[in-house]
Amino acid sequence: PDPLRPTQRPMQMRDFVTAARGDGLGRLYCQTVLTTEVSDRLRSEFTSFNFSWLSVVRRLLRWGELTTNLLLLSTQGCETPCHFDEQQNFLCQLVGVKRVVLFGPDQWRSLYPFPVSHYHDRQSQCDLRAPNLERFPRLAEAVG
Repeated sequence: PDPLRPTQRPMQMRDFVTAARGDGLGRLYCQTVLTTEVSDRLRSEFTSFNFSWLSVVRRLLRWGELTTNLLLLSTQGCETPCHFDEQQNFLCQLVGVKRVVLFGPDQWRSLYPFPVSHYHDRQSQCDLRAPNLERFPRLAEAVG
């Protein structure tokens, strides 16, 4: 198995929450579109969000249309590798600490993205926590 490729296991949201509360499955990461997979309560809370405010912010920042409502959850200790997203994002950290390093689009050469056809094609080959400047010398030039 590819050590960089996470093990994927479909599960219901209630099973993820139960596992995240500590049944020994280790680090867990959930990525799901806000559809019927989530509870009525969570969907109700989400739909009560002030989307008028977000629409004003979207226009001010010249973001594209809001097309996807994606919910990302993880347990403590999960790390997301350096990557680029295909759309604008709104981050809301509810519990704990998250370190976010942002790079401008002009920095892509210094971040050594995987080839387009690769499984990790939107990710950097570089580990920002332990940079290998011999293998990726332009990483030293990245400004984030």
